[in-house]
Amino acid sequence: MEPVELLNRWIVPLEKRADYLTLHTGTKVEVPFDELIVFSTNLNPKDLVDDAFLRRIRYKIPINDPTPDHFRAIWKIVSETKGVPYADEVVDYFVEKHLRSHGRPLRGCLPRDILENIIDVCRFKGIEPTVTAEMLDDAAHAYFVKFDDANYKMLGS
Repeated sequence: MEPVELLNRWIVPLEKRADYLTLHTGTKVEVPFDELIVFSTNLNPKDLVDDAFLRRIRYKIPINDPTPDHFRAIWKIVSETKGVPYADEVVDYFVEKHLRSHGRPLRGCLPRDILENIIDVCRFKGIEPTVTAEMLDDAAHAYFVKFDDANYKMLGS
């Protein structure tokens, strides 16, 4: 089901706090629709729904990209949580080589995703979690796929 279909299906139940389901016998049954619904999307809401629907969702909270200071703080928290040594130089290297130089934005999920990749590699190699420039490069190469690269081939193709 396309997101817009689901959202349009819910517009009346969200407003009336009740939904009407039709059984296989043709009988309609009123069902309470008292839900706390949390939507999360990277799509522009205007591409999914109209103003009337957006009015029915009372609270809309955008999650913006972190500032450089927030990105560093996220990386530090994730490092501490995952038991990976933290160093400002690691974050600076990653940001400069794999984000700024490619015009990529800071994203709050990147520290977790990149460090989890590195932790998986360390676990596979049987070594303590550590972060090197080579590991950052390998993790970034696996994470940031260039689909328009003529030399890129999926495994098995």
